[in-house]
Amino acid sequence: MMFKRAMLGVAAAVALSTAHAAVPVASAPGPIDLSDGSEAIYAGSYAPATYTFGLGAGNIYQLDLSFYSLLGPVIVNSIVLSGPTSGTLTPAAGTASFTGLSAGSYSLTFNFGAGSTGLLSGSASVTATPVPEADTYALALAGLGVVGLLGVRRRTA
Repeated sequence: MMFKRAMLGVAAAVALSTAHAAVPVASAPGPIDLSDGSEAIYAGSYAPATYTFGLGAGNIYQLDLSFYSLLGPVIVNSIVLSGPTSGTLTPAAGTASFTGLSAGSYSLTFNFGAGSTGLLSGSASVTATPVPEADTYALALAGLGVVGLLGVRRRTA
């Protein structure tokens, strides 16, 4: 009975330490998939953590980031977005947003400050605003032209 309890305790300790160690490794910086609107982000070292993602054509996007530290403080000095639309933000209260993003491939880099000892955890989410196609504008202009012609014709009659 005592042996069974000891083995159960060892198995639980190994399972917990393995699960804890797997968090930064399994979700390390690299490609993230924002096709469904959001993705979890993690970083366990204090070298710049870079995530890559792509945005499809036909929309203007907003990228919202929210993050916090696990197991100790994480100081994020800046977040750099590189791609067709670029920018650098100093995050406030664990959030940051990039607006007006066009389609293309991007990289997002978190730059950490001295004194960081925890794990960065959070999420990146993207929302899309549809952009009208060129044929939509052409059809609207044609409609205005027809209304203008009718107005001129009515005045001359």
